[in-house]
Amino acid sequence: MALLIDEPGLQSTVQDLGRPGYYNVGIPAGGAMDTLSHEIANLLVGNDRALATIESTYTAPKFTVTEPTRMAVTGATMEVSVNGQTVPQWTGIDL
Repeated sequence: MALLIDEPGLQSTVQDLGRPGYYNVGIPAGGAMDTLSHEIANLLVGNDRALATIESTYTAPKFTVTEPTRMAVTGATMEVSVNGQTVPQWTGIDL
């Protein structure tokens, strides 16, 4: 396992692009609130744009990685740090 959640953050959820096209049978589209940021985060780390991401509000999650991992933080401007060092948003970061 590459990701161990130390603190989940307030209202963090795992989201994909949802299930559009099924509202007529009672299934709301759901998915990421900011689909552009979701898709760009996936592209920055080399994933298919539709794969799941962690969507956070209020407070960010804190986690430990147990093997080499690539991440990206997109969306609203916030301070992102890795081992106490500030890192940029909107770029792929190797952990």
